[in-house]
Amino acid sequence: ATNGFEQMFINFTNERIQHLFNEIMFERELEVYKTEGVDYAYQLHEDRLPCIQLFADPSRGIVKLLADSVRSKNGWSDGPNLVAIFNKMFN
Repeated sequence: ATNGFEQMFINFTNERIQHLFNEIMFERELEVYKTEGVDYAYQLHEDRLPCIQLFADPSRGIVKLLADSVRSKNGWSDGPNLVAIFNKMFN
């Protein structure tokens, strides 16, 4: 099965929420440990910020490109054309 358009944005939202949670709960707590001189042996999980930025970057993120397409008179009318444009921009 393939994910639909709506699922892509659900996944994006979940990644953003997870990133914020990790930043608040772990990264900030580790900063407190460092300033207090507490030994710790915790490794942060993989940072998904590049994935989030791929969608949310205000200058060339996927959301901006989709919005531009909707506003454009020459909008990208089909999926394959849109994918080709994304591949050109992000490769």
